[in-house]
Amino acid sequence: MLAAGIGVLGLGAAKADINPKSIFPTITGSGPYTYTYNTFVTNSETVNPGSFFTFVDVNGLVAGSETMPTDFTATETLTGPVATGFSGTATPTTDSGSIPNVTYTYTGATPIVGLQNLGAFSFQSVYGAGTTPGAFTAVAGLSGTSLKNANLTTYLGPTVGPTGGPTPVPELGSVVPFAFGALGLLSLGLRARKTRRTGGAAA
Repeated sequence: MLAAGIGVLGLGAAKADINPKSIFPTITGSGPYTYTYNTFVTNSETVNPGSFFTFVDVNGLVAGSETMPTDFTATETLTGPVATGFSGTATPTTDSGSIPNVTYTYTGATPIVGLQNLGAFSFQSVYGAGTTPGAFTAVAGLSGTSLKNANLTTYLGPTVGPTGGPTPVPELGSVVPFAFGALGLLSLGLRARKTRRTGGAAA
């Protein structure tokens, strides 16, 4: 399934590193919408302090909405960061510069040796109508060495579309004038009906 998504984006083959367990997020909420991804580090890889992974071009991102496990931090940038390692530079083919990227960085003191589930990472978007392929970049260490390994794969993120959320409740100040106006119209209607009936009786 990952290979299929990579083919769509033309990103090339992914290298073993940090990856989403599934490119498909769990989407919850009614607006803003929460997109949750479980990630893992593959065997032969180690998540060291400073290792990171990035969701590129998150449409409709709600600033500061990220959640993550302990010992990870989240940052938002318009471009990058670019993952670089002995295997080369994992540069996305698309990074708009106007749509924010979300990067999660490991800040713990103890390396996480793969194969290991890193947990659930989420962010919110104002869009919840569907998903669009986007680039996912990451860098971690090659276990037993001082080398860093960069990888480039894909994920499915928010699609630009109608925004969702509850219908706003009108303020009391706008409701009261409307109510009095409606009562006035009702009173005029009743008077008109009474006049027509009275006129008809007189004829």
